[in-house]
Amino acid sequence: GLVPGTVVEESLGGLPNTFIVQTPLTSGLDVLSLVNDISGVGTVLYAEPDAIVIHRHFLIPNDPLFSQQWALNQSNDVDMDAPEAWDLTIGSEDIVVVVLDDGGQQAHPDLHQLPGETFSGSGSGSGNHATSCDGHGTCVASCVTSTINNATDVVGVAPGCYTRAGKIFNSIDFFGFCLGFLEFQDSWAVNGITWAQDVGARITNSSWGGGAASSTINAAFQSTANAGVIHFAAAGNDGSSSISWPASNSNVLAISAVASNGNLASFS
Repeated sequence: GLVPGTVVEESLGGLPNTFIVQTPLTSGLDVLSLVNDISGVGTVLYAEPDAIVIHRHFLIPNDPLFSQQWALNQSNDVDMDAPEAWDLTIGSEDIVVVVLDDGGQQAHPDLHQLPGETFSGSGSGSGNHATSCDGHGTCVASCVTSTINNATDVVGVAPGCYTRAGKIFNSIDFFGFCLGFLEFQDSWAVNGITWAQDVGARITNSSWGGGAASSTINAAFQSTANAGVIHFAAAGNDGSSSISWPASNSNVLAISAVASNGNLASFS
């Protein structure tokens, strides 16, 4: 009498006093509420819905280098659970990530991206790399939005989102030699950070840092964070126990690196 409906099976599977009851309820939420209300009440030891459960088979993409991307998926499960996440979503084109770096290859065949912009006074003005030493920004963007299931190279962790290249520094090319130096001005970074907000980006990534903090750049991070932009930056590459700037800024989320065994990477 506690359950509205009709008993359609008694002694389920030979279990005494175990019944399947078909209720007139049409909402799964109402069924959950009903079983919660009657479970353990009076002579009812337990009640639960006879729900249909669909088991997800984790998406394994056909990108040929995916098996080497241990940070996305590996047997010891020290990873980002990317296949598990992709069963829910591969990301949304409504979410744009601006990569603040040395630009990005705008015609890259494996990147899901929108046009970039240049703030460093070099190149075409569209966010493209300007010298043969530029290229870091493309590598960073590929970690985020490399196309999934196109049988090409790697896959990004959020391949359904968009990246945009904000070129805020130049890698120095000295007669064809890459010296490992960057050309950078605070104003370039400020313009890149505020541009990210202007074009509707939800996230920025800064895989760079070190040296003294810039109050102007900090102000740009703060004003855009107040407007809802989420900023990420590298905690540091020198094995220090302190966090590099701009990752140390309170409006920026600092991200360190781990090795494939889950330990902090020696350089991080």
